[in-house]
Amino acid sequence: MALKVSDHEPVQFDAKVMLDNARLRYDEYALSELQGELTFSPKEIKGEKIRAQLNGSPVQIQLTLADYSTDEGTFDLGIESSGMRAGVLTRTLLESGSLQDPGLVRGAVRYSGSFGNKSRRRLTGTLDLFNVQLMVHPLLQPLRELNGRIKIDESGIDFQNIHASLVGFPASASGRWRFSEKPQLLFDFAAPNLDITYLISQIDPESSEFYANLVADGKITLNKGRIKNFEFGDLKTNASIDHRVWRLTNLTARSVGGSIQGVTTIFDKPDTLGVVAEPRVQGVPIQSFLNWFGVTTTEMTGKVNLTGKLETVGKNDMERKQNLNGAFSLKIEDGTINRMRVVVQILNLLDLSRWFTLQPPDLTKLGIRFRSITGDFKVTNGVYSTENLIVDSSDLRMTGVGKIDVPKDQVDFVVAVRPFAGIDAGLSYIPLLGRSVAAIKNSFLVASFNIGGRIDDPTITPAPLGTLSEWFWGVLGIPKNIIGLGEGEKVEEPKEPAEPSPK
Repeated sequence: MALKVSDHEPVQFDAKVMLDNARLRYDEYALSELQGELTFSPKEIKGEKIRAQLNGSPVQIQLTLADYSTDEGTFDLGIESSGMRAGVLTRTLLESGSLQDPGLVRGAVRYSGSFGNKSRRRLTGTLDLFNVQLMVHPLLQPLRELNGRIKIDESGIDFQNIHASLVGFPASASGRWRFSEKPQLLFDFAAPNLDITYLISQIDPESSEFYANLVADGKITLNKGRIKNFEFGDLKTNASIDHRVWRLTNLTARSVGGSIQGVTTIFDKPDTLGVVAEPRVQGVPIQSFLNWFGVTTTEMTGKVNLTGKLETVGKNDMERKQNLNGAFSLKIEDGTINRMRVVVQILNLLDLSRWFTLQPPDLTKLGIRFRSITGDFKVTNGVYSTENLIVDSSDLRMTGVGKIDVPKDQVDFVVAVRPFAGIDAGLSYIPLLGRSVAAIKNSFLVASFNIGGRIDDPTITPAPLGTLSEWFWGVLGIPKNIIGLGEGEKVEEPKEPAEPSPK
């Protein structure tokens, strides 16, 4: 150590300290086996290639403190490691986890800037992660088995080829976090299989500051996924996040052989969830389509096509069903209606064997084959209404007008039925139900019914044909004026057996 003292001048000194197995502790961080050289002067403290163990991990340190005794003092700290315990780094940089967290980090970081002005500080570096465990807000459980590279520069952080276990599901991501630009986060996220319902359940609603302020833009790719009962594959979408509002655009996916396209906006508020969806569903089997909404049994086959716009909001599934609004067009193609309760009751009321001289097919056993079922629906507060429900079938052509009130579990429909629309002959007489229910003229047969009551167990009663509009007759393929509905029209009744002549 050299020391120089002069009158009216600051003390001048130059010193050198050799470190040999020295120890240093600050809070929970322990440096041991320190090896290297420190030099001191009134203007600078400097150490180069100082080797040590930081909480049991090998590190090499470079340190420069300039003008450290003034308000303009600066520091420059560099740390390099061939394998640092991940917990040491996450506790230091992110103030999360513990020193015992698993994983290794290899690379170098440099932290430099002003002692007195935080805005003039900067952190740069490149870190390779190996099986790291990392808590990330707002997740309730940490990312596990985290591997990849992180590069830090003055304007942001690059995430390169990141792979991890996300709430138990393997996932990968790349992107960039930008310190002072919007959107803050740019990302590409992919997973071979992800249960989104479970992922949402692992988001902490109380840890909302980061999530509430997050603005991000990226792409999502899922080979397979699930949202409650909705299973899908090959999902690709552009995704933007703006203060807990998710917007998914250019969305495409596959589901059970069909396809899904559309735009979806999700309003993820702390106490409610709102959704605005503009779907286009094509070729999805009806059984799978209904299973999306919790309907696990159906007596129908066919493929669903649907387009429209629907929106809802609520605290739970029940509220969201009650608050559903919008409109959609539905078409089910090339299927069979099997023993559906409503249809069976209608067929029993018709008693088709009484209408034909030839034995008709037993539709309750064989099912009703249809080319299409179509309808345009409006939805208001969970009530579905339509004025043009059509079943296009040679077995049993049907039309309907009415509504289904899901919140109240009620149905109210008027349907008109024309059995065996492709048959023009073989009719024998009008059934005993009479003219108010059915009529035959020029080989046309038609009947109408009211359907009301509980959705899963409705009551079906005959309805007067005179209440049917021109639209019903047109869809059924029957000119209204050909049916005997006028006041003076004589309606044929079934002939009674002839009385035997008295002997």
